[in-house]
Amino acid sequence: MKKKAIMISVLSAVLLSACKSRYIVGKDIRIDDLTEFYYTRSNINFNASYQRYHFFAEEGKHMFFHETRKRENQYGPTTEKDTVLTGTFELTDEEWTAFFDLLKDGTVIKRTEHTDAGGSGPWMYLYWKNDRSKIQEYEFASYEMQLSFESFCEDLAQRDQAASPQISAEGWYVYPAPEELNSLTEEEKYNACRISQDVLDTLSDDALVRAAAEYPLLSELYEYSDPEQPVGFFPDDCTAYGEILKRKDPAQILLKGIANLPSYGRQDTFIRDSLGLIILFDKRLDGGFTREELNGIAEMTTSAVIADTEEAYDLEYDFIREVTFKDRTKACAVWYADGRP
Repeated sequence: MKKKAIMISVLSAVLLSACKSRYIVGKDIRIDDLTEFYYTRSNINFNASYQRYHFFAEEGKHMFFHETRKRENQYGPTTEKDTVLTGTFELTDEEWTAFFDLLKDGTVIKRTEHTDAGGSGPWMYLYWKNDRSKIQEYEFASYEMQLSFESFCEDLAQRDQAASPQISAEGWYVYPAPEELNSLTEEEKYNACRISQDVLDTLSDDALVRAAAEYPLLSELYEYSDPEQPVGFFPDDCTAYGEILKRKDPAQILLKGIANLPSYGRQDTFIRDSLGLIILFDKRLDGGFTREELNGIAEMTTSAVIADTEEAYDLEYDFIREVTFKDRTKACAVWYADGRP
């Protein structure tokens, strides 16, 4: 009889849990139960905007994604083209705990159909191990806690902004400022100038070429004695150029993008020379240019100087040895047009 009473008690607890409609974070949902959290706010009226924060666990890591879109002096809804700031990075254990503490005492209920209809939000969803794909709609314990959460996310996004490339309102990339890069180690500089794949996917062809042209470490091409050597590493170092090579007809993307570049003043010749060098010596672009186009690229690079000298370096190709750099680029252009061995 006693065993039967215990079984009934356990069964009642299970049924009660199954029928429960409201769960409290920190009490019913522990930190190890949480898998994802979405916060989204959207304004489709004048000065349209969109803000999303996404916390998630992936392969044993705690990650944070943020995206900010703005359409100033216009109505919405916004699109990916309006993105002004975005990024994804790993959180420390302390940051993940701080995030969870802000959710504590908030409630999670069954998702309702009306949640995303109208209004500007925020819309919040918490995914956890026992949510049964239904109990996911979240509400903070208080408005003050919601404001603290928003401030916490803004701080994370701003920290990411200081160390990562940004998208301007016009859709161009703005790399970290020189004074920021100068305080970093070599490895940190490269990491700070890398653009994440989810951001690269949103860039237009012209924006990619411009990001390659404005790559802060472009001058390091000239630290090599062999012009072909840095070209091999450039797609890995400069993620914008690497993305160009992945797209359809990269040679024509480069030609069109270079033609649409703005003037860089005193740096203009250097930037165009550098891009011309990369194009002329990059075997992955073989067959993508006509003879006339390559001659144009060669003309663009005739003022380029490697290691402050116009003396040709001893490359493996006999026909361009012991010639001036100007003649070498022209010869290289003809060689490309005729087909490389």
